[in-house]
Amino acid sequence: MSQMRETSQIIHMGHMRKGARALALLLCLLLLAACGGTPAGGGTPAGGGTPAAGGTEAGGTPAGGNEPAAAPAAAEDGPILVGLGFDVTTLDPGHSYEYYCSLIIPMIYDNLLKLAPGADGPQPCLAESYAVAEDNVTYTFKLRQDAVFASGNKLTSKDVKFSFDRMKHLQTNSSIHLEGVESVETPDDYTVVIKLNAPDSSFTTKLTVQTFAVLDSVVVAANGGLDTEAAVSDDTAEAYITANPVGSGPFIVESFTPSLEITLRRNPNYWGAPAAAERVIVRNMSDANAALMMLQNGDLDVALNMTPQQLPQLAGSADITVENVPTNTITYLLMNQDAEYAGPIANPDVRRAIAYAINYKNIHALAGEGAFTPYSMVQSSFVGYYGERPEDYTDLEKAKELLARAGYPDGFDITLEVGDYEAAGTKLTDLAQLVVNDLAQIGVNATIAVLESNIAVQKYVEGKQGFALWLWTPDYNELNNQLAFMPEQKCGRYVNWTADMSPRIAELTGLVASELDNAQRVIYARELQELVADGGPWLDLCQHPRIVAYRSNIGSVDSNDSYHLFLNTLSRG
Repeated sequence: MSQMRETSQIIHMGHMRKGARALALLLCLLLLAACGGTPAGGGTPAGGGTPAAGGTEAGGTPAGGNEPAAAPAAAEDGPILVGLGFDVTTLDPGHSYEYYCSLIIPMIYDNLLKLAPGADGPQPCLAESYAVAEDNVTYTFKLRQDAVFASGNKLTSKDVKFSFDRMKHLQTNSSIHLEGVESVETPDDYTVVIKLNAPDSSFTTKLTVQTFAVLDSVVVAANGGLDTEAAVSDDTAEAYITANPVGSGPFIVESFTPSLEITLRRNPNYWGAPAAAERVIVRNMSDANAALMMLQNGDLDVALNMTPQQLPQLAGSADITVENVPTNTITYLLMNQDAEYAGPIANPDVRRAIAYAINYKNIHALAGEGAFTPYSMVQSSFVGYYGERPEDYTDLEKAKELLARAGYPDGFDITLEVGDYEAAGTKLTDLAQLVVNDLAQIGVNATIAVLESNIAVQKYVEGKQGFALWLWTPDYNELNNQLAFMPEQKCGRYVNWTADMSPRIAELTGLVASELDNAQRVIYARELQELVADGGPWLDLCQHPRIVAYRSNIGSVDSNDSYHLFLNTLSRG
């Protein structure tokens, strides 16, 4: 994705199984990623963990565990096997952006802050505590002093600085998360001071993603890694890092076949709570039917690629547990602001009509139990979430009135472009067919065009897609992640949405991004969502649940939308 920085953000922000590598590299560039109008857990916002200004410190239970504990007894029946649409091709955080990289990278690397099972918001990891200065842009982190890399080298502040500087200068799709970092300083071996260009209410949440993984600087530098501006063209460490991961996480890599399989082995020198299983194998099983059969036969322990249509085959089994897990994956309609590409879709009244024409209830039935439609482009677990669009929002007469007002009383012909991908088990082509059926009810004759991923993404980033169906999974689970859809932001540019078209929306985008008071931020966010929902270029179709199915003798199956699954807690009962 280093060659297509502007394209990468759309795939990761869009889970798909077919063409995963291509799309992940192409799609993920668009931007940078609990429930109800309140933050997950009912307390700290999903962006959580940011202390108030004025030197307030944050600390707590480390994401890796309290103190190193004795390794679990070695009485297991072989490794735990996890099946999914495995798309990982690199183990270098500086180049990783495929959908399931965020499952693997946090298991072999550590961050200053991390997410942990059952915890709200970012938790201390390599950083035992941190403080934010009164300027709201200076963060001081105190590192734990017992962390070591797989090489045996001690982890110090110089490794943090090297890792962050390298990531920034690589200028890959992941580098976008460091655009707001002005400097990283190391006053001593166990203190890191990060200064931002401007206040960022989502910064501590960003620190939990793979972009901010800490690498062994000695080993990386010795094998072609650079932390200077020359890294964009001269860093050659990716191949070495992929073959010899240089992290300090709960697992080390025993073997890795890109896009096919990875075997993780418990790190015997991990500073935190040891991984519950000695070995975990993650294997590519893109065929959901084959995975279902293996799960039923006991040849597979955990499956992350079950579809809603397979649930009846799992019902009533005493040997298999099925969980419907909320995610922040959304599917949506793209409606370009430029009539050259969108034709009638560029008219706000036509977009309003489309919103009234969609049968949201049918979409939810297709996506499975737990599916719903956010009112606008903000997911339910994010601070400022507006709420759901009601299933009975559909109003065909209102839609026809709006079409007539826009000058299309008899409807029109349009092409709906879509990639052959899946969102949490739901085929986008199936979803597109529902949209086509709904639009026919108001006289809009839509024809589906299924595009190859590279063509679809190229048209997207060039701003030439007129009407399309996409999916999006956040890089980090925080409200600011969704601002990419606003005027002149990453995705906003791809629908030719300029600030002068919607000056108040553009103003609110900046206010939401920088406001540190959550109560005021919610006010800004709700107004923003109201304005975007009223004829804007994006229409949310569904926020999708994910099905996690596993053998009943597997314990501690802790799901997480950012990391998918905590592999280090999996155990065989």
